[in-house]
Amino acid sequence: MVSQALLRRQGQCFILQDTCLTFRRALGLTNKGMGLGEDFKVDSWSQEDCRRVDGMGWGLRQPSCSRGMASSSDGGLKEAMTYCQRLVKEKEYENYLWCSQLKPEYRAPIIALRALGIEIQAVQEHARTEMLLMMRYQWWKDSVRKAFEVTQSYEMSQPVMKAVSELVRQATISKYRVMRMIDAHETDALRTSPMVSMGELEDYAEGTCSQLLYMQLEACGLATAATEHAASHLGKAIGLSQVLRNAVVYLKKGKTYFPEDICKKYGVTPTEFLVNDSPSDVAFEVAKVAKAHLDAARTHEVIEPEAAPLFNQALSVELYLNALEKANFDIFSASMHRGGYLPVEYLIKLKWRMMREEW
Repeated sequence: MVSQALLRRQGQCFILQDTCLTFRRALGLTNKGMGLGEDFKVDSWSQEDCRRVDGMGWGLRQPSCSRGMASSSDGGLKEAMTYCQRLVKEKEYENYLWCSQLKPEYRAPIIALRALGIEIQAVQEHARTEMLLMMRYQWWKDSVRKAFEVTQSYEMSQPVMKAVSELVRQATISKYRVMRMIDAHETDALRTSPMVSMGELEDYAEGTCSQLLYMQLEACGLATAATEHAASHLGKAIGLSQVLRNAVVYLKKGKTYFPEDICKKYGVTPTEFLVNDSPSDVAFEVAKVAKAHLDAARTHEVIEPEAAPLFNQALSVELYLNALEKANFDIFSASMHRGGYLPVEYLIKLKWRMMREEW
């Protein structure tokens, strides 16, 4: 009888062979069966790159609409989960790939929660007045309350809320965490002046990104004191790295997340960044804090191997901060404008760490 250890080792070898083959194909070393020319390049996170990555032969396990959130009566749940999956793939392609590598029972709950986070964050992009902002956030708060308080006979019409409602019925999700995430986004949307301090920026990251990580752990039954402590630090690292990633877009819209205390330290104001071309010193300060939280998440707590895959969002933070350092913390550089690192690099390292139950 073949031992389980031998089977696992053989499986790892096959994965490594597949990884090497995919890497060669992505670099154009072999195009057999790929339908790609010799000029194929992967140098940004464009829609074309996403389509090419999907067809690279990785055998990505797509998030299932039925497994992980089974329901006695579908009631449109399959269509709702399909909508959530498309939304996450369009808006958070890295997280979509990461989620595709999780256990089948984890994928649907996390896809639903990621879609909820995307919808809440998108409110301020679509509402043009303060009154509309408040009305839309209130609608989401009311919908969440109904999801937690009403019986199964109540049906949500909004697809993301339909998926979240089913998740609430089947898993222990804290209503407090959902409401706090919404409140954090609403406070940010109604903010009319720059953040005062780095502590305020960290609180924003805690209220948005960390809360989402907490809910993911709860949905998978892996919430413990150790995992939540690590998620707190990782969420702050993700939030701060997102501030850096999206800084150019925010600045062009007249909004900034760079704290005033850091700006004053270097004698600049947030409105001067576009004029001065690059806030490298300020970006360095934010990146330094993000790296400290990433290191704290990885070293302060011992995470059980079963929970490790849920923390692999740390990989994108690590790759981005490393790329930003190579660019001398110039967020306006051409390399950072393309995302900072290759999608193939992300995929290979993600596959390797998931296989080794590391993050």
